[in-house]
Amino acid sequence: MSKVKHLAVAAMLVCTGAQAQTHFKTGNELLQEMTSEESAERMLALGYLAGTFDVVAGTEFCPPKNINLGQVRDLVRKHLELHPEARHLVGSAHVTVALERVWPCRKKGGV
Repeated sequence: MSKVKHLAVAAMLVCTGAQAQTHFKTGNELLQEMTSEESAERMLALGYLAGTFDVVAGTEFCPPKNINLGQVRDLVRKHLELHPEARHLVGSAHVTVALERVWPCRKKGGV
């Protein structure tokens, strides 16, 4: 990820974290649901991941064909576990950053 893109993502995380209740789920809430013993909570997390994935796939990250939601879940969970210092920030930004790191889109010109 380019330095400019890192700064843009960091600014997005800071700005979204500073706004009161402008998001549905934080990284802490998402991780809690993902690791819950309650299947209903785990399903809520999967729905959130699927929705976020569908909205930003192809623009912020470019996944290969034939991936499944289990792979997305595993990547996002790993990201959340590795970054406890930022889990209080908006969950959708965590999903986007985690997947962009693994499946970045190619820049125009094939670079």
